[in-house]
Amino acid sequence: MQKTVVHLSRLAYPHPGGVERHLDELLPELDRLGFKNTVLTIQDEKNQKLSESRKTYSIIRIRANKRTKLGYKISIWKQIIKYLGLLRTADIIHIHDVFWWPLPILPFISWKKIFITFHGYEKDDGPSFTDIFWHQLAAKVCQANLCIGDFHAKWYKIKPSLVSFGAVKSYKIPKTTKKAGAVFIGQLKEQAGIMQYLEAMSLLRKNKDHLSLDIFGNGPLENIARSYAKKHDLSVRFLGWDENAYKKIGQYKIAFVSRYLSIIESLATGTSVIAVSSNEIKFDYLSMTPYSKDISIAESAEQIMSYAKKPVPVDKKMQSWAREQTWEKLARNYIELWQK
Repeated sequence: MQKTVVHLSRLAYPHPGGVERHLDELLPELDRLGFKNTVLTIQDEKNQKLSESRKTYSIIRIRANKRTKLGYKISIWKQIIKYLGLLRTADIIHIHDVFWWPLPILPFISWKKIFITFHGYEKDDGPSFTDIFWHQLAAKVCQANLCIGDFHAKWYKIKPSLVSFGAVKSYKIPKTTKKAGAVFIGQLKEQAGIMQYLEAMSLLRKNKDHLSLDIFGNGPLENIARSYAKKHDLSVRFLGWDENAYKKIGQYKIAFVSRYLSIIESLATGTSVIAVSSNEIKFDYLSMTPYSKDISIAESAEQIMSYAKKPVPVDKKMQSWAREQTWEKLARNYIELWQK
């Protein structure tokens, strides 16, 4: 008989993002290994169904009042109380960052196996005292935790039960002739470094170094990015969000990516990575990894330009390691965590 797992996550498919992709790839693997999964998340858009099936798992969306911070929290808590029965009957409750969601019902599920994954960080200038407090409390209340990245121990002063740096699809990576260009995959927002990459493209053009760029993604800086590319006559194509963009990384010589999933997918195809670090915590996020010596970490457009002229080749051993970090392996890590 399959064990039941309820995952609590602020966002889920079809919203683009690292946590959303993490769940969408992980849960089918867990299902195959004997775990039936339900994701409890917010209704991010009004046209989203409150309940639907996705691949091998179920999604239940709750309405959240986003008008005020307090109203948002109260509306979440009301909905969590509504689904107390679902949580009480689950074999495992797994929280993805949002530890505060089940706080009002903790006394009523105190005997349950509760686990947490710490995915990222809240602020570019590092965690506040309150952020650190909540992480440490979550680590203490939950039976065990999975940290996505080694930086959590340094910045949040917590002891990881397990650490992961992302995963890749276990498919046969086709042998393709790499284009001379670069690819960007991610949300078009400040944290992803999209404007620094475009500034570097402009510098390369001024130096008469031709480099084309395909951008897969959307986000709040899309209009600004488009205007900048047009103004500076850059060889850039905006191709929109594509959930299968990772399959195309191997076609490119360089990947402009700064998040674990896209980095490991790039390394698996032997594509050189130039990642942007704009602050101290992001530098640790990138440098405290098994592949820190196999990627270029840039802090400015000038550094990106320099690395793009002479990309760091991916070591064959690192490429093999990246290909071994499959979603099935990560699913087995979760099962190992749940046995603690």
